[in-house]
Amino acid sequence: MGWKSLKQDEYTTNKEDPAMIAGRHINFGQINWNAVDHIPMWRYKESLEIALQDGDVIFSKDGSLGNPALIKALDGKATINSTMMLVRTNNTIYSDFFIN
Repeated sequence: MGWKSLKQDEYTTNKEDPAMIAGRHINFGQINWNAVDHIPMWRYKESLEIALQDGDVIFSKDGSLGNPALIKALDGKATINSTMMLVRTNNTIYSDFFIN
């Protein structure tokens, strides 16, 4: 699950390519979409299990746990890098409550 030897030199500068979020892109629960990295579509499709959806909760997992963000109103394809963890709740737990 997750990235298969993804290297930084594979990142793209094309803002139309899928976004890849790291902990450094999150500040007080908000994602700075202007600062996120981007990866080629073929790399995004390679790990669809970590493709983000509205309602997902993401947070840093390396070092100390934290720096959470709730994904809302996603307007393009996005994923997380290997330093992040994805939590996808079901209908019995609401993401808004999980993150708080």
